[in-house]
Amino acid sequence: MVERLGEWFPFSSDLYCRKLTLYDRMFWDVTEGPFVEAASPFSLAMCAFACAAPFGGSIAVIHAAPPPPDGDGDVDGIVHVYTSAGELQARLCLPCGVGSPIDMGWTKEEVLVILTDQEVCVFFNDIYTGCSSLSLDGVSSSCTIRLQDNMFPTSSNPLNAAVTSTILSCMRPEGLFCIDANGWLRGVMHVERQPPKLQVPEQLEAGLFPTTFDFIPAEWNDNADTVFYLTTRSHCQKGDSTLHVFTSNHGLHAKARKCIPGRVLTMKINHTGLCIALFTDRAELYVLSSNLDSVEFSLALGSRSRGPEKMEWCGSSFIMLHFNNAVVHQGYLSRTVAPMFSLLVPTLPEASVKCERFDWEREGSGHVVTVSEIDGVRVLTDKACYFLEQVPKSLVTLCRIKPLSLPAQLVAACADRGNRLPRVCRLLSSWGSSTFSGIIDEVMDAAQHEFSPEKQHLLLAAASFASEVHRQYDSDAFVDIVRRLCVLHAVRNHPGCRMPLSFQQYCRLSGLEEVRTLMPSEAQVLVDRVSNRCCFQLAFDITSALNMEPLRLLSQWSCHKVRDTALDENTVYAQIRDVMQRYPGASYSESSLAAFRHGRSALATALLNEDLSVHRKVTVFLLIGQWKLAVHWAALGDDADLIHLALVYAIASVEDRPKLFNVLLDYPAVLAYMLLGARLLPLWRALIEEICTAHFDSTLAVYCARSCIAFSLETDKRETSQESSRQPAALSQIKADAPDSTANRIPTSHSVRRDGHPNTKVDPHLEAVLRVLAPPSLSDALAALRDLPEDGT
Repeated sequence: MVERLGEWFPFSSDLYCRKLTLYDRMFWDVTEGPFVEAASPFSLAMCAFACAAPFGGSIAVIHAAPPPPDGDGDVDGIVHVYTSAGELQARLCLPCGVGSPIDMGWTKEEVLVILTDQEVCVFFNDIYTGCSSLSLDGVSSSCTIRLQDNMFPTSSNPLNAAVTSTILSCMRPEGLFCIDANGWLRGVMHVERQPPKLQVPEQLEAGLFPTTFDFIPAEWNDNADTVFYLTTRSHCQKGDSTLHVFTSNHGLHAKARKCIPGRVLTMKINHTGLCIALFTDRAELYVLSSNLDSVEFSLALGSRSRGPEKMEWCGSSFIMLHFNNAVVHQGYLSRTVAPMFSLLVPTLPEASVKCERFDWEREGSGHVVTVSEIDGVRVLTDKACYFLEQVPKSLVTLCRIKPLSLPAQLVAACADRGNRLPRVCRLLSSWGSSTFSGIIDEVMDAAQHEFSPEKQHLLLAAASFASEVHRQYDSDAFVDIVRRLCVLHAVRNHPGCRMPLSFQQYCRLSGLEEVRTLMPSEAQVLVDRVSNRCCFQLAFDITSALNMEPLRLLSQWSCHKVRDTALDENTVYAQIRDVMQRYPGASYSESSLAAFRHGRSALATALLNEDLSVHRKVTVFLLIGQWKLAVHWAALGDDADLIHLALVYAIASVEDRPKLFNVLLDYPAVLAYMLLGARLLPLWRALIEEICTAHFDSTLAVYCARSCIAFSLETDKRETSQESSRQPAALSQIKADAPDSTANRIPTSHSVRRDGHPNTKVDPHLEAVLRVLAPPSLSDALAALRDLPEDGT
């Protein structure tokens, strides 16, 4: 038998749940604020709101302020963000006038969302960006939405307007919804890499008195409909409840309803959206299918109950009910009894044990913060962090006491240092090749679900030795698993990060239900989360361990460097350039834009000049207003699209015409393109004529006259010229004039003029027409330009 890790609780011969200690020491920092004494220890009992993000995410805490002499207590408006080990990561401040918080949660992208009694949603983005300074000025990184008016607040609709009170709210990583006293259902959905999406308000049927509320996001359904589950009661607050199912698609549509005995106190949908759990005031627990066709499980826990503080799913086979002892025992609480306890209830019919009680530690406050993960429940107390999960089948088989399982026999044989080779060879001969390979897979699967490095090393060493004996086993799968486990161990224990991810959670973040072969960029979401916490060295180590391209991480790191005001621009430029030069293909565009937005224009220009992509240079230079540099790089890039883009921007935005002319005269390629465009665009032809008049450039005048004369000879194109006056059509016409695939480019010769700029030839088709023409004088060229009819453009 292999030693078991953590506390195991049996519910049947094959169904176990275990309690693991993730962190036995919490680093809760002393909070700072106007209502908290400097020497007061951290206590979850003093928290008005506490919410943990799934997938090993952070914990957001709002502390309760002492009650004033003339009123009730209130919150201090300061939000503290901690790791799962209690390390302070950031401090945020609620905007003024948004009201008091009533609910709090996290999105899938780790954006903190706070719902207030004014039906205002406050979104905190980039929480960890300024965590080094821990400034209280958290308002700058927040976005505020008022749900009642279905709009973003402005000066004409202030936040402190009177609103109807909210009676129910439900917050999930995919979105949040709330119901007010008038029966209006309002909400907002969280869309990845996009602003929050406000939902159209809907009013419930008259006469419904909601008691609990939950929903299935539209992205979980094939029909893309949001499914709402709502329990209602009668006016007299007695009798049975009714569970309603609505879908939201251009209005609320009733789909099903079911009578539930007693009053429903809490309700929760599982992670797959297939089952829904309900707990009533009769102390009865029900698990129904999501379509309400069947009751999958029911359990009576007593005669009456005042309800748990929270109910959540622990994986797919367990439900956890968290009770406050003072509420359950109606105020009586012995000193030997913990303030809170939890009941773990299995929902499988084969379970012989109906429930297991957990009395949380009496050291500290005894209060807990929990978050439901896809494979268990993470529990945080004042002193430790725990994880409760259903024991994977591979571990149940491996750690069985009697009789010894096949995986346990293999591990025991490999652990016998003096006699392991003959023992493993006998097992291989006895089991056969196919069975032996399957046992190795079971041992490696068990190693993936362990949290102890020592236990992982024991199992992986056994699998490694067995795979060496069994030559036909694929060793690449073993190497990939070792790499992933090294990454998980690093993120679980890195100071300032400490994300206690399980292997199953890692697979879900990677977008795969089961990971065997290492996939390219499978850990991109994990790398993004680590880099968002400013743990860039850890993020680079992850990309190196999993053979990932770090180009995206380089952009995130360089933007963080640019925003660091403690470093001067020369130091930032040198550090970014030295690192970027080691990675071919790295882009400076993101860091250049970040530098420009933070008022570092010189740094933005210097970084962008290091970029090897001309297209990125021209685009970003135009975005930051550096049109001269954009024209310069567009001319050197010899790309007609870039030249056209730079010209359009320069002509439309530069009002100083002499300055514009002086810049354009230095780039023959740009002028040549303007000549082609002048044949179709009146504004460009006027600019060319103005340049000739102002600068008396005979060479340019010759090309202008030739272009005009050639255009006057092309009578067949004048009939369609009126439709070509708009820019998109003009550009397509210029491309169509070229005889081959190189029409979009203006050929340039490799010779260099005295001023250092390359000589540029005119379009070959145009050159063939002009070759037979004699060069006119300056006066003749200007006359030709003036005599060109306006309707011929």
